[in-house]
Amino acid sequence: MAYGEWSQVQAQRWTEFVWQSLHYAEMSTGCLAFAVGTPVDVVGRWLDGKQQPSIEDCLAVARALGVNRSRLLELAGHPPLSDASAYRDFAA
Repeated sequence: MAYGEWSQVQAQRWTEFVWQSLHYAEMSTGCLAFAVGTPVDVVGRWLDGKQQPSIEDCLAVARALGVNRSRLLELAGHPPLSDASAYRDFAA
């Protein structure tokens, strides 16, 4: 599978990880949406596994929830942070 493809298994693992992180952080989906700067319906699509979060979205979610960026990117089907060529357009 190529990077950027959102498999059902990845969607399930990503959403489980984010739901657990939301619970641990005592944060609502509305608060996450606000922190990430995206509409709550988009967050809902991510958490329903209907839409793959972008690299930028994953980094913002990781920052908002205080979770490992690499893990969240991996779960979403994006390249690992060690793949510098995939992230040359992003600030560290």
